[in-house]
Amino acid sequence: MRIDLLQTWFHLKIERKVIASNRMINRDEGSLTIFISTLFLLTLIFSFETIDIANSYLAKRHLIQIGESALQRGAHQISQDRYFNSDLTIESFSSGVAHFRVPIDCVNARSAFDQEIRAEHLGSQAIETIDWSCLNDVLIAKLRAKIQPPLVVPLLSALTGNSISIEATVSASSVIGS
Repeated sequence: MRIDLLQTWFHLKIERKVIASNRMINRDEGSLTIFISTLFLLTLIFSFETIDIANSYLAKRHLIQIGESALQRGAHQISQDRYFNSDLTIESFSSGVAHFRVPIDCVNARSAFDQEIRAEHLGSQAIETIDWSCLNDVLIAKLRAKIQPPLVVPLLSALTGNSISIEATVSASSVIGS
C-alpha cells in the first residue's frame, strides 16, 4: 500500500511538472521581444549596407567626372600635322554634311591625361589607370580607385573587406562641325 501511495505521489508530481512546462511553453511572453530585436538588427545591418552602396555610387560618379575631365584635357592635344593636312576621321554623315573628329596627338594626350590623373585623388586614395587607348581619334581610359566605407562594422568588414574598389570606363573625342 505504501508503494502504491509513493507511485501515485510521484506520478502526480511528474504530471504537475509536465502541466507547468506545457503552460510555460504555451505562453507568449518574451517572444515578441526576440522578434523585434531580430528585426532591429536586420534593419540596422540593411541601413549600413545601404549607406555603403550609396557611398560607392557617389564615389564612382566622382571617379567618372575626374576621368572625363582628364580625358578632355588629353583630347585637346591636337595633331597639327594631321589637322592641317586634312587627315581627318569621319565621325558621322547626315543631311549631306560630314562631321569629322579632331585629330589627336596620342602621345601628348596620354601625357596630359596622366598629369591630370596624378593631380587628382578620390578621397585620400590615388587613382590608378588600368587601361588606355587612343584609336581613331577617340580616347578611352579605364580607371580604378579604392575607397574606405563610411561605416565600418566589424562583422561586415570581415565579409566586405576594409576598402571598396571602384572602376570606371570613360571616353572622349572632339568633333568638327555642327
